[in-house]
This record gives sequence, structure tokens and C-alpha cells, in this order.
Amino acid sequence: MELNGTFYPNVSRTITGSGNLVFSNDVILDCDTSVNPVNLTLAEIPSGSWSTQYKLYVKDKSGNASVNNITINAPVGFTINNQPSIVISTNGVAVVISIVSNTGYIGVSSGGYGGFISVVNEQNPFTPPATLTTALDTLTILGFQSVLTGAGDISLFNAFVKINTTELNLLIANKKLIPNQIYAVKGFLFGLSIDLYTTFIKATSNNTIDTYGTGEFYNADYRSVGNYSGVAGFNSQLGIWQSTLAVVVIGDVVIWDNYHYVNTSGVNTLNNPALDVANWKLLPYSVTNGYILEYNLVGIFDRGKGWEIGWRKDQVANYVEWYDDPVTNLNSLNRFQWGNIFCNQNVITGGSIFDCCNVIVKSRLSNNTIRNAQLYLTDLINPSIFNFFRDNEFVDNNRPMTIIGKSLSANFQNNCFIKPDGISLFTMFDNSTFEQNNFILASLSGSLNNAQIRKNNVNLGSVNIVKTGGIFDDNSIIDGTIIITSSTGIERSNTLIGGSTIQVNNINNGTIQGNIVENSSNIVIATNSLTGNIRSMKISNHSFLQISTINNGIIGDGGVKGLGVTLDNATNLIFDTFIAGSTIYSCKFSSCKIEIDLVDGSIANCLMDATLITLSAMNTRTLVNLTLKNAELGSAGFGLPETFENGEYIKGNGSIIATLDCSDPTIYDPATQTLAIPLNLNKFAGEFVLKNANGIVIDKLKNTNSLFASKFTNDNGSTQFNITPVGVALINQIIGNASAPPVATIVNRINGQDSILTENLGTLRGVIELNIYV
Repeated sequence: MELNGTFYPNVSRTITGSGNLVFSNDVILDCDTSVNPVNLTLAEIPSGSWSTQYKLYVKDKSGNASVNNITINAPVGFTINNQPSIVISTNGVAVVISIVSNTGYIGVSSGGYGGFISVVNEQNPFTPPATLTTALDTLTILGFQSVLTGAGDISLFNAFVKINTTELNLLIANKKLIPNQIYAVKGFLFGLSIDLYTTFIKATSNNTIDTYGTGEFYNADYRSVGNYSGVAGFNSQLGIWQSTLAVVVIGDVVIWDNYHYVNTSGVNTLNNPALDVANWKLLPYSVTNGYILEYNLVGIFDRGKGWEIGWRKDQVANYVEWYDDPVTNLNSLNRFQWGNIFCNQNVITGGSIFDCCNVIVKSRLSNNTIRNAQLYLTDLINPSIFNFFRDNEFVDNNRPMTIIGKSLSANFQNNCFIKPDGISLFTMFDNSTFEQNNFILASLSGSLNNAQIRKNNVNLGSVNIVKTGGIFDDNSIIDGTIIITSSTGIERSNTLIGGSTIQVNNINNGTIQGNIVENSSNIVIATNSLTGNIRSMKISNHSFLQISTINNGIIGDGGVKGLGVTLDNATNLIFDTFIAGSTIYSCKFSSCKIEIDLVDGSIANCLMDATLITLSAMNTRTLVNLTLKNAELGSAGFGLPETFENGEYIKGNGSIIATLDCSDPTIYDPATQTLAIPLNLNKFAGEFVLKNANGIVIDKLKNTNSLFASKFTNDNGSTQFNITPVGVALINQIIGNASAPPVATIVNRINGQDSILTENLGTLRGVIELNIYV
């Protein structure tokens, strides 16, 4: 069956090129696109005298419009599809044009959306309509939102709408979100980063968004696979920055705090790249600056500071929740090593901060969190296979664990153990490290040969170590116990608090130094041998140091043993036997007790303040170079010792005062502005009155005592002390904190005497206290 025929055929003609005008009797325009694009202009619409029956058919006669487009222009002052023109760019498509108003044409394509689309509104509500110059623009725009549409108009929903967080808030407030539309929102906060991140989120209603989405991130290039074509003069990628990088040349790129830095000088210093702007330049995020572009699942929230990323889960199963640490001012999201394939399967929750941002990770056994479950690892874990066993968290696990370290460089590091069933640490050998582990209600036992035990925290737990050589350094024990079966090497800089104990069961053949023992904590040593060295410790607040037998120790072997040991505030020093040849040397005792059952040695160069010395049996009774302030000797009935050399015993006075005559050239040298304390005074005097010092300048202090602070006043007039910055200070010069003035002038006044108090800081003199009355 065919359509009815017409008496008159339709008017048709073929047009080519540009400058074509539409005639009033045109019905079909065949556009020859075989060689050139075709351009035509519609006729003006007679105002108030038009009909919707008007139809003009424009078609691609040659089927080549995708190469040579057909542009249909409205006359000046008129529109087609609310635009100045439309374009046919699909082969073989025809457009039917009719009139819809005194100034408007409408065109409908036979090719659907493939030809052109009528667009009323702009790309999004915050972009001016002028950005859409032709209908084809709508096909290449990522993100389109039409808020108001008219008859015959089409709303286009592409992949996402590109807006910022301010515009997001405006859409929410005005209920203009489009449900199920994806929005690419720039401006999300990521931890404490100064960068603003783009997050893809979905609208769940006209004024609500989903609580999770997809974040756009640039990871540091931990695997050295990045594109560095945008880095001028790029040489090589050196991985995470280290101060020990031996060779650095201009164009080398390093990683620090998840950013890339390029070297500009060929120099590397002890300062990290973020602080060393003279030698390193920050590279902004870009895939041509070596960064790896990655899209990760994120949670989103608004805490009143703006839209933030609340958690992030990356492609190697790391999950980190937002957490601002008020102590370190770090954020868990920024301090994680995103993108390193060896740093995987971590769970960092909101109650903690895990800082592995600048840790060099070379193995896959790392950074796992295990909570309230049996260990998924085997009972026997051998870190020598992986070179280290580190960054693991074991919480409430109910399976005991045995760890075997046989490598010469095995590391047991940064692990956290909270109420596990038990840990057995087998021998870790030379150059191994056991450090920065936390034991809470946990116990560990094992042997270490010449290994480093450093920066571990033991809280309500115990660590039982059979130790040979090595270092036991900077550990913190709170209500816990460290038992060292036989000590060689060094035990130093440890902190014991709240009833904790370091216990050496057998012989101390090493050095125990720099420990802080307080709040009823103890250091208990069975025997301090000839080579045993105990020094530079502070024992306070009802704590004690107890040594059953001192076998020619403390001073023994010709060393200075016991240097700087401080006991104060109801603290006891308890010795059973103090044999001949042993010496307590250069210690400070304040408000404490010294109890020695048998004394055949000597006590020398010590400061004793409000201290009771109980010597049950004293044979040689030799006390040398002591400064005794408000002190007593012995409930056993001893008065002053028989031998008391070069010291000063002042009971009832608060300090030992000496006068220095600055007119004496051996005391004050005006050429070098140096004040020198005579050697016969510096061993015990702690306060000095300057005589004949009016108008002099003191730039250096010489021969001040290293065991206690030195106080200076003057008897008449004023004396100037120079304070030199730390970075340029020379030997014997005086340094102070940032708030100290460069010059301190002390004046003798009728009411209020100025003073300056200093202490030895290596070869420099540090200002402790400055009293200036004005």
C-alpha cells in the first residue's frame, strides 16, 4: 500500500558552500557536503503573520556531514532552538525546521541526539550560558544540569556536574540538587592538607547527598613508575628523602610527606625538603610531575569547617579514618603512605594516628591491624624472611605468638600489643633493632645479642630479656618491669614511672646511664662489677637505686662512674657493700637518704642538700670535694668525716657564695671580655658577687662548674652580659632562648638586686633565669 500522491511536487534544490539564503518557497534543501561544509541562513519571520504549518527540510545529500558540517543560522535578532545557530555533524541526517514564535525557529533532527540537541540552560547553574556557543558543545561537556525547561527542550544528564563546595551548599540550601545526579565537587578538605580535593558524590534528593563517594588523589610515586616529562632537567627518582643520601644531583626527585621535590642545587642537607627551600623545590600535583592519579572510595562529612573527607580506602585495601591528633598536630589521612604497594592491608581507625608517611617500607609483612580475633598469621613468624616485623597491631588476640629473628639486620619495630595471650621473642642477633613497640597488659620474653632495644613502651606489662651487649635505650616503663638477666652494653635514657622496675639479676658489666626513675620506681642491680658503669641518672619521688654489691664499680676501671646521678624527694640510694677502691662521684642528692652498710670506698665531688647519709660501717671515711647544704652525716653517730678535702660544709645556709674581683686580670680579661672563675672556687661555689665590675661587658664565662648552675650579681653599679644566638655562639659564650634580649644588664639596687643564672651546655653557657628589676 502506498501513500496518496500530490498534484504538485515539493520544491527542492541543491546547495553547496557558504552564503546560501533560504527562499520563501523552499521546501527541501539538499546539502552537497562531498567537498566543502555548507552554511545557510534562514529567512526572517514575519511578526504576527506566521504559521506552524511552515516546514523546511535540510538534509545531508552526500552523507558527509561528519567531515563537512552543515550550519543552519538564524537571521540577526532571531534564534533556532534558542541559539544563534545549530550544526548537523552526523552523516545522512535531516533536520525539519518550523516556526514557534515571532523570532524563533525550532529544528528537530532525524538522527536523534546524534545530530544536535536543543539546550535551554547552561552547563551547570553556575556557568554563564555564553559558554555554550553551538549545540555540539553539549556533547563534549562533562557535567550538564538543566534547571528549567520549556516545551520541546531536552534535559541532558551527563556523567557529573562540575561545581565547588560553595556552589554545593547553595544547591542544597535552595533544594536544586537533582536526585541521582553525580556531582564533581572541588574544595573538599583532606586532613590538614592545604590542597583542595575533588570528590564525586551523588545527590540522594533535591537537598541531600550521599555520605560516601569517590575522591580524586595524586599519590607519590613510591614504585618509580611515574611520568616526569613535566619536570625540567629531570635526572632520577630517589624515593623517600633521607639526610644520608650520598649523591644528589640537580634534577633528582625525592618524596617527602607524600609530595615530590626536585633538587635545584646538587646539595642535600640534614633538613628535609619541606624545610630546605634553598636546595629543593616542591612539585605541584600533576601526572607529568611523577604523581600517580588514583580514585578511591571516601566518606564525607561536614564538621562546621567545610566539607571534609572522613575516611579513605585505597586500591590495596588500606582503610584510614580521619583523626586530628591534638598532641602532634598531625592528621592520620596525611600521615599515611598512600600508593605504596608494600604498605597494604592497614586499618587505621579514628582513635589513633599511625605515622608511616616517610618510613622506607620494603617488605609486605607490615602495617596490619588485628582486633578481637585470632592471628591470621602462623604461630611462628620469622622476620628474617621479610627483614622486619613492624607496624603491626595486636589487640585482644587469644593465640600466643612466637617470633624468630635470625637475620643480622632483623627489625622488630613499631608494633603494638594490647592484652595478647603471650609473646616469645627468640634470639635477635647483631645489628638487629627492637624499638618503638608498645606493650599494654602484655608480656614478652627473649634473647638479644648486640641488638638495640629502643623507644619501647611497657604499660602494666613486663619484658624479660636475656641480653648480651647492645643498647637498652630510651624505653618507657609505666607500672611495668624490665628484667635483664645479664647486662653488658648500655642501659640508658629510660624512663620508669609509677612503681616500675629495671632489674639486673646477675652482673652489670655495662653502662647504666641517663635513666629517669620516679614515682616509686626502682633500679635493682645484683652486682655492679669492675666494668660496671652507673651515671647520669635522675631518681626521684620515693624511688630507689639498689645495688647489693659494688665490686669496684661506679669509678672502677679508671672511668668517671656515677657522673651526674641525681636523687631527690624522699629517694633512697641503697648499697649493701661498698668496697675499697669504689667511689660515688659527682652526684647530686636532694631531700633523700643514702644508706650504705659497709663503706670502704669514698664519696667525692657530690652535692648534698637536705640529705641524710647513713653509713652503718665506715672504715676509711673519705669524703672529697663535697658541697653539703643543710645536710647531715649519719644516724650512726658520725660527725664531720676525718678526711674532707677541698670542700665546703655549710649547714643552715642555702648556697655557697664567693666574691670575684674583676680588677684582677686573671679573673676578668677586658680584651676578650672573659670572666674566669678560679679553679679553687669552681668546684663548690655556686653564687658569685662581682666586685669592681661597674661598666664592664662580659661576653664569655670560663671555668663554670658543669655539675650545678652559676649565679652572678654585682656589688655596685651595672654589668653587661652579652647573649649570643645559638647558631653563631663560640666556646664559653652565653646563649639564651628566643625571647631573651641580646644584652642583659644587671644592676645593684637598694631595693632589688639583678641577677643572671647560667648552666653549662657543652662548651656554651645557657641562661636559665634572668632577674631584671625595672
